[in-house]
This record gives sequence, structure tokens and C-alpha cells, in this order.
Amino acid sequence: MTANEWRFEKEVLGYYLTSHPLAEHEETFRLYTTHTPAAVATVPHRTEVVLGGMLSAVKFSHTKNPRPGTVNTKYAMFDLEGLDGILRCIVWRKNSPKHGPLVPADSILVVCGHGRSASGKRRDKPDRQRSDPMDQLAARYTRGIEIRLQEDERAVERLERLHEILRGYPGSCGVQLLLSLADGSQISVPSGNTRVAVQRN
Repeated sequence: MTANEWRFEKEVLGYYLTSHPLAEHEETFRLYTTHTPAAVATVPHRTEVVLGGMLSAVKFSHTKNPRPGTVNTKYAMFDLEGLDGILRCIVWRKNSPKHGPLVPADSILVVCGHGRSASGKRRDKPDRQRSDPMDQLAARYTRGIEIRLQEDERAVERLERLHEILRGYPGSCGVQLLLSLADGSQISVPSGNTRVAVQRN
């Protein structure tokens, strides 16, 4: 289904009849996020959180009492819908020029920000510092990869082939080799200066 079809289904029925649009991303969210939207209410004030969800209900406004000389008084609020609930988020004016405009509504993404106390009581409405589309998560958050090789008569041939493949994808991500030996033991070997780019196929 398309994002518009999901939204129409939710607006008419009040829930998703077919499947939740985030269901296919559940494993990715577990890997790259620190909290769910519902869990943000329990984190201490100013705790950094990384959340996954679908952006909706975007609203732009201006600060009521801007400081003298302030040029950018605009800020934005949006709902981030996760699998366990919906959280209201804020993009402050100081972050808007630095991190760019909001992505379109119904986009599925990961948002990084800080939880804050509302009225000194509730800890919700995180301020958004950065948002990352799903296809950029691996490149942004992966710091290293591990490649597992089995010891057999073709191990040397595979190592040589692997070396040639890695040379074709230079980048900033470290590489670690995990060698499974014939006697059942394993050896972890750093690949030295070899660093690769992580990209989505």
C-alpha cells in the first residue's frame, strides 16, 4: 500500500485494517533506535533519544516573544507515529537552518533529539536535532562490519577475492574478520587500514 492509502484507511476507520505501515521496519528500528515513542515519557530531562516512526501532522508557527535581533522565529511541530504510540516533536528555530527543512509528511524515518519536560512534569516533546531517511541509516550509524569466514580448502582463495571486493568500496567503516577454524575455534582479526563504505543495495 502507498502512504496515502494507509492514511486514508486510518482516517476512515481510526486504525490500520491491513497492516501497520511501520511493521516492515520493526527490526530496523530495534537496531538503530534507543527508545520507542511511548518510552520517551520515562526518560530524564534532556536525555538524547533516537526514535523511529512515521512523520505526520506537521504544523509551523512563530515564537511569541523572540529575542531582539532574532531573524528566524519560525519553528515546527510534528507527530512521530511509532508502533506503540504517537509522540509530538518540536524543531526549534535554532535547529531549522542547521538541519534543513522537515521531510514530507508520511515519511518513515529515524529522528535524533533530546527529551524535554513539558510544564516541568511530563517528559515528552523531544526537540529534533537530526532526521535520517531509512535508506541512509546504515551509512550514518554503522561504525564497523564483521565478516565471517570458514576455514577450508578454499579459504585462501576467498580471502584474496574478499580483499579485491573491499578495495572496490573505500569508505570510513572499519572491517573485522572472524575466522572459524576447522577445530571449532574462532579468531577475530582486524583488517588493518582497510575501511569500506556501507551502502544500501
